[in-house]
Amino acid sequence: QVTTQLEHVLSEPRLGAGWISTTDGVAVGYLLVVYVFSLEHLGITAEIDELFVLPSQRGRGIGAKLLNAAESEFRKVGCSNVSLQLSRHNNSARSFYHCHEYVERAGYELLEKTFHDG
Repeated sequence: QVTTQLEHVLSEPRLGAGWISTTDGVAVGYLLVVYVFSLEHLGITAEIDELFVLPSQRGRGIGAKLLNAAESEFRKVGCSNVSLQLSRHNNSARSFYHCHEYVERAGYELLEKTFHDG
């Protein structure tokens, strides 16, 4: 299921993009983004779906390089902004994003509804 969906999003550049970081030919991190049209933001926005770096590789600038590469692409494709969802308890990720000029959106909270088959 995950493989199929990943192949789908990466085969359609208008849906999203991905980056992989390697060290000595071994994958050590990745970033996956999806693109969404937003009337509120007057155009295409990027949403970081996942940014992951192996725990043994953290603190070496890998996440920053992935984020910088992605943000460069966001500008190139004309995104008006980028957002992401973050666990309330993930303080290390929050600190990482704050260092890269990401801020909490004042007055907003994420709501969701999951659709089940059947």
